[in-house]
Amino acid sequence: MFVPLSHDPGMAQADFGEAQVKIKGDILKAHFLVMQLPFSDAVFTKAYPAENTEAFVDGHQSAFLFFGGVPKRILYDNTTIAVKKILKDGCREQTAGFIGLRSHFLFEEAFATVARGNEKGGVENLVGFARRNFMVPLPNFESFEALNQHLAACCKKRQLTVVRGHEKTIADRMTKESFLPLPTVAYEGCRVQSGRVTSQGLVRFQNNDYSVPTTVGQQKVWVKGFVDRVVISYEDKVIAEHPRHYGQEEVIFNPLHYLKLLERKTGAFVQAAPLKGWNLPPIFQKVHDILYRKEGKEGRRHYIRILQFLEDFKYLGYFLHPYRVRSKRQTIQETPKFYLFDTGIASYLRRFMFKEMKGPEAGKAFEHYIFLELMAYKLLTNKRDDITYWRTKEGYEVDFIVQDMAFEVKISQPIKKPHLQGLLIFGQDHGASLHVISLETRKRTMTIDDKTVTVWPVQEFLENLWAGNLWK
Repeated sequence: MFVPLSHDPGMAQADFGEAQVKIKGDILKAHFLVMQLPFSDAVFTKAYPAENTEAFVDGHQSAFLFFGGVPKRILYDNTTIAVKKILKDGCREQTAGFIGLRSHFLFEEAFATVARGNEKGGVENLVGFARRNFMVPLPNFESFEALNQHLAACCKKRQLTVVRGHEKTIADRMTKESFLPLPTVAYEGCRVQSGRVTSQGLVRFQNNDYSVPTTVGQQKVWVKGFVDRVVISYEDKVIAEHPRHYGQEEVIFNPLHYLKLLERKTGAFVQAAPLKGWNLPPIFQKVHDILYRKEGKEGRRHYIRILQFLEDFKYLGYFLHPYRVRSKRQTIQETPKFYLFDTGIASYLRRFMFKEMKGPEAGKAFEHYIFLELMAYKLLTNKRDDITYWRTKEGYEVDFIVQDMAFEVKISQPIKKPHLQGLLIFGQDHGASLHVISLETRKRTMTIDDKTVTVWPVQEFLENLWAGNLWK
């Protein structure tokens, strides 16, 4: 028998759970953090490839942002992520990672009595609730980012419900919660360790090897492991950043790191492992073949020097990769598009001079301009969401995909249904919100085949973008 518990505003409970998910077609075990506000019954959950300190910290920060504040007190089970040792007097020797998190956000911690998980009230039941209601049927997503967008939407939708014994929705009751303010400075939730670069330009982190420029071979470096990325620094300068991998004994290459070495050792070019699977636009292979046919080994060396310019393309332009969430329709999955950061250079290379905003070249320039605005917003607001494009084998296309929004850029006016075929097909396949950025002067909506399309005048679109009303 247990005594029913009551909870004050601003109290929270947190726990980790496990569930099977399908990511990129593979069935994996996902570890998800659940945080509940017992006073209002609000809940947040986020899934990770592993249950570790980085996930624990990231889950807390994400939950605090989702709730709009920091709970004053959080109750935990005795997870080893937070508790290093339980002392004889019942006190806990806390881990450095947990102390850092708590010190930054200033919440009070509490721990359930050993082997008495029921003291946490509903949170352990909530782990089961989240698994049954948010992860059945088996979630099938292209990435953990997409899965977590789904979970956040489920948590938001749940706020519209009225829990038994209450008269108001969870969202209404959340307005009575009492939170600490969010810190103005972000907390860097990562694992930090030292490492040494091997003779093959690799640094080991959590049993996986990540490449760095071969110019720093054999040197000592610092490695920061975040939930989604690994950052490697040498002499206070970041020299490499990779998406984090959670397999075992994987080798993760950045081909650019090996080009200076290959310029000297051109004989290793054909069999160079870092270059395998490097999905460059087809024109690069044509350039290689022409140079090699004309000049042999020296032509290959020239080609490698051309590839080294890609290291500086982050200052000259950006590769826009295709949208990779799977559907029944055949889509372009590998070939990226490249946008220069200077539309003047782009126009010069196309030998085109604008006299009026009309025709296909003007349309490309308009699309280019919108891309630069999206990229500027992404970089200046530290958004980690990718900007992608979508194109089918039949030629249907959407210019930009951001989060769950699809954007088509059109210079034609007025916007009509024939202009929107790609956008409508994408919406049918993926359920995204559909938008057109145009030269029209008034914002309006169009309903076509049960799909709502928002037509934005370009100035109004930019105002809403930079106000944070679209890409949140």
